[in-house]
Amino acid sequence: ASFLLKAEAFVRSNMSNESLNIDLLAKELNMSVRTLQRRLGLESTTFKRIVESVRRKEALRLIQNPKLSVSGVAYSLGFADVTSLSRAFRRWFGQSPEQYRKAMVRETEGLVLN
Repeated sequence: ASFLLKAEAFVRSNMSNESLNIDLLAKELNMSVRTLQRRLGLESTTFKRIVESVRRKEALRLIQNPKLSVSGVAYSLGFADVTSLSRAFRRWFGQSPEQYRKAMVRETEGLVLN
């Protein structure tokens, strides 16, 4: 478990790094890429799944900050552009980042009015 937590923490802190890849993670954990792949396999995951999971969690957290633009969120998560973030966000949550943010604002306003 701590192995996965270290991997997730590294991915999270390097999310906006365009060259984030399994080689960097392997180097960070002082193991070969193949050993890393085996260890991830034992945990029933892959590097790609870890990146996807971290991006999904961070996307929700970042999109809730109204001071951040959607393009800023996309960049922070290592997406090439807003369109890529929007496609992923829609796949994960069934709506665009803008729709999610508007719904969140409406919900917050409803709480304030009550």
